[in-house]
Amino acid sequence: MRSDESTGGGIERTLADMRALVLGGTGLIGSHVVLSLLRRGAAVRVLSRSPGDAPALTGLPVEIVEGRIEEIDSVRRALDSIDLLFHCAAPYPTRHFGMRRTVRVAVESTERLIGLLREATPNELLSRRMSRSEQAAIEQAQMAARVVRDQPERRAEIERRLRDPKLLRLAEQGLLDAARHPALEECGGLAGLKRIIYTSSATTIGRPRGEEQGRPPGGPAREEDRYDLAPDPSPYFACKRMMEAAFSRAANEGLPATIVNPTLVVDARDAHGTTARLLVPTARGKLPFYVAGRLNAVAGTDVGEGHVLAALRGRTGRRYILGNESMTVRRFLEIVAEEAGVRPPRLRVPLEVAEPLSLATEAVAALSGTRWALLPAHGLRMSRFTPEVDSSLAIRELGFPQSSVREAIRRALGWYREAGVL
Repeated sequence: MRSDESTGGGIERTLADMRALVLGGTGLIGSHVVLSLLRRGAAVRVLSRSPGDAPALTGLPVEIVEGRIEEIDSVRRALDSIDLLFHCAAPYPTRHFGMRRTVRVAVESTERLIGLLREATPNELLSRRMSRSEQAAIEQAQMAARVVRDQPERRAEIERRLRDPKLLRLAEQGLLDAARHPALEECGGLAGLKRIIYTSSATTIGRPRGEEQGRPPGGPAREEDRYDLAPDPSPYFACKRMMEAAFSRAANEGLPATIVNPTLVVDARDAHGTTARLLVPTARGKLPFYVAGRLNAVAGTDVGEGHVLAALRGRTGRRYILGNESMTVRRFLEIVAEEAGVRPPRLRVPLEVAEPLSLATEAVAALSGTRWALLPAHGLRMSRFTPEVDSSLAIRELGFPQSSVREAIRRALGWYREAGVL
């Protein structure tokens, strides 16, 4: 347990003496992680398949080394003298069909990487394991603090039910820290990996079940709400679920890992065209329809900060939702169109109509060998199956920023124009 003072200016200076490796640093999320690290004075290394082709990192003082996450020896070389690892390079399935092989390759690659990370982590950290009973008592106290906050008249009743009542008072003061490892600033003397931040996805957050005392029914999902979709609705969901589960198990076994779960990320430096597939056709005025549904969008600058704040202030073994503005798909596309000066899509297509059409385009892509389907199924299923989410834990514990999504869209469109994509 540590006090709030550890999240002050002193811990920010910790990074000036550290070296970070960013896997996936040439992409949208990874490049903003790189920027956040550089602002704090960290030395940054990026693993890239094509070191000479990294437009998202142009002009940045970054060491780019050649390698692939699937080639474990290249990752081992890149880990030399590294203190912090940011894993933003998880496989991104682009087609719906062929799920079994896609998921198998992704999980096998993740397990090999975790084995390597154990080798690179100091034994002093790997041996820091929390018993299940200790973790259960802490989580129980955290939940109880939320209930007491909303229903103070139940305090006496709740204290009688707790395994360790004194933990409730610590939780209410914000002094309860369930981390399995010492704070990052206390690890400076250790050689090797001191923190691992794994980028998962909001798709691994499940819908709230039942009615928790003090929690309104139908409210947004939180980190403790577990994924409960069976079978997986797409290879993307399956990959994210199983890879996150592997990192969660490793953290329970002592790996100093923290998981972050971004929602839809939009911003400049989208060199791999992740969000461009939605933004660019809209900004050209060539997307005639929109699919009914909702989404949560967040600025890439905030997500980059969220990763670094998770290393500085986050609790190992925990996950943090990194989201911001919740809105309908229609409203999101209207903002894109407004910023681009074009008319927004007018035709509303219900999900039950869009899904068969999407699967048809997926079949065409599979038969023709096209990398992306015209209407990717995983995008539709994110809108259908991903619940509304609550980012208050990341805001409260990490200081996760909440900047304007509209401004992030504006930056993204400007970047696409400069890159010749728009």
